[in-house]
Amino acid sequence: MMPGTERQELYRAVLMRAAALAIQYLEGLDTRPVNATATAKDLAGMLGLHLPETGCTPEEAIDVLARAGREGTVASSGPRWFGMVVGGTLPVAIAADWLTSAWDNNGRAYALGPLNAVAELLAAEWLVGLLNLPRGTSVGFTSGCTMAHFTALAAARYRLLSDRGWDVERHGLHAAPPVHVTVGAGRHVTIDLALRYLGFGTAAMTVVPEDEHGRLNPAELRHALRAHHGPKIVCAQAGNVNTGACDQLEQICDIASEADAWVHVDGAFGLWAAASPNLRHHLHGLEAADSWATDAHKWLNVPYDCGIVFVADSHAHQAAMTHTPAGYLSHDGSGPRDPSDWVPEFSRRARAIPLWATLRTLGRSGLADLLDHHCAMARLFATLLAAVPGIKVLNTVVLAQVLVRFDDSDDVTRRTVASVQASGTCWPATTTWHGQTAMRVSVASWATTESDVRRSAAAIRRAWREARRQAPGPHTIRRQRMNDDEAVFHPGSQYSGNGVNLALDTCGDAPKPTSDTIRSVRIGPLVKAVTYDETGRHQVWETDTSDTEGLPLLKVIENTAQIITVYLRDDTGAEDGRYSLTIESFAYGKVTTRSGNPAPAFIATMPKDGPPMTAAFSVRDEQSGQYAATGAIHFIWNPHTESVDVADTTSLPTNISCEPAPTSNATSNGFTLRLRSKHPTDWGFRD
Repeated sequence: MMPGTERQELYRAVLMRAAALAIQYLEGLDTRPVNATATAKDLAGMLGLHLPETGCTPEEAIDVLARAGREGTVASSGPRWFGMVVGGTLPVAIAADWLTSAWDNNGRAYALGPLNAVAELLAAEWLVGLLNLPRGTSVGFTSGCTMAHFTALAAARYRLLSDRGWDVERHGLHAAPPVHVTVGAGRHVTIDLALRYLGFGTAAMTVVPEDEHGRLNPAELRHALRAHHGPKIVCAQAGNVNTGACDQLEQICDIASEADAWVHVDGAFGLWAAASPNLRHHLHGLEAADSWATDAHKWLNVPYDCGIVFVADSHAHQAAMTHTPAGYLSHDGSGPRDPSDWVPEFSRRARAIPLWATLRTLGRSGLADLLDHHCAMARLFATLLAAVPGIKVLNTVVLAQVLVRFDDSDDVTRRTVASVQASGTCWPATTTWHGQTAMRVSVASWATTESDVRRSAAAIRRAWREARRQAPGPHTIRRQRMNDDEAVFHPGSQYSGNGVNLALDTCGDAPKPTSDTIRSVRIGPLVKAVTYDETGRHQVWETDTSDTEGLPLLKVIENTAQIITVYLRDDTGAEDGRYSLTIESFAYGKVTTRSGNPAPAFIATMPKDGPPMTAAFSVRDEQSGQYAATGAIHFIWNPHTESVDVADTTSLPTNISCEPAPTSNATSNGFTLRLRSKHPTDWGFRD
């Protein structure tokens, strides 16, 4: 036994140490690698493989954990974690969670902790109002969406069978009327898990095809429901895990109502869109469903774990979950609400406390702003990546999910994601979409800023360039310099004679060659090539005479107008006119060139909300006749700043640097391209 004074000193010493280490960890989230850097073997060594005979001090144990946490955790609470819809954590939610642990009340019953029971009841009422669900909807707080599905579908099972005279809670499913469950092909696996746990089994499912966005097809649903008689459940979705697309809930609920079917909505993250005036139109008809499931530890940014189930039929909900009390417990149905009457767990954490603190801090408008911000950052992600040829955004960004594919190649896409994950800059996930590998970006942290998105997009593009260099297959183009003004392009030798052809779309000012398999072309400032095989187009390549990686990187600036000016200035002290700037092609918009002092320049203009555009340029040394630099600049309209941005698509050639244009120039909203070397040593084509 420990005297009270010693006990208080122990609390203070160990908790203050833990708080200091936790704050240190949180303050380092912006700068630490997003991925874990320790292996399982490393972590086992840190934690100790064998239980010692004699223990250590509490402070020593906390220090060991903190060290392991620095290297063995992923920065999912940070601003650049974009994997698997894992939300960040608001500071107030962390603080409330600390208090919850200090109180250590069992969240099961009012008698075991009145504060949790009351906070849960208030949070439940707030959430029903925020999400515009029917009055009287009952709420339970589970470990996550899997158990929220379990709870909702248990309520559906009770209601559907009870209406047919079968007491499933007493007699089970043996000899019960069969329940037919209809789901979409794009459902989450947790729906299947809940059906298995409840005894329905996955064989009871009828799978309805999804559309191109991943939404359940209403016409196919009607057909599927007409094929079955007896009790029916329809599982719809608010937020496809890959695309973010929401099922057409109004149509689905109308069709289900015709068949007297129970509609359950999986809204693990997408259900929160109902709390935003700018997003709730995606969930039109949501209130007509019978039950809903979501996770607060995703978009709401509370700590793990906190799932939530909503059931319109509160009697069915409670009947499916209420326990028969042990003799030492009193439960006559009167008195305050007991949280365990609405969820499967008996002993449980008081997880409503951090949720209450988060809702109380954000309020209605703050929650809407949080959701809108995540979606805006997802749209920016899509804009920055889609501006680069070879990178394709596969989905319409409706919520906070961005689905991306690189070079239309499973291999390049996998390599790209693995490379960017290993870099530690950000952590997107891989997924499979319509049979193809894709990268999935999920923006779900309150800490993510526009700067984080731009930094992450740049890291993804760097990883993609590295991946495409390593990738085998028809994406390989070998380039051989022949002399100062001619080069030969041909597909990689391992594919020669195997149905792989090469076409040159742009050859500078030289005529296009006519051969289908080997292209000899006079060196121009920019060559755009496309490889084909017998199945069609595989890869677009853009290269130039100075940079083997292709296009130059330009730092992003924000303009207050729809005009970008790019300046070129000799940085070597040479006389004016030494270098000339030429616009070789311009894919969209309007571009003009300017010569004279202080520097040659080109000015690009694009309409507001216009699609991305690309300007190919060359810089020529008039004394030597050589090209000092060539490349292409990608412009995008930034809806957040209401201005034109330059997309930082790739790295600059070694002889070029870029900085904002000096204010002494015609406009301060441009870039200065500085030539570091008057005579680059290698400007030819090469592997």
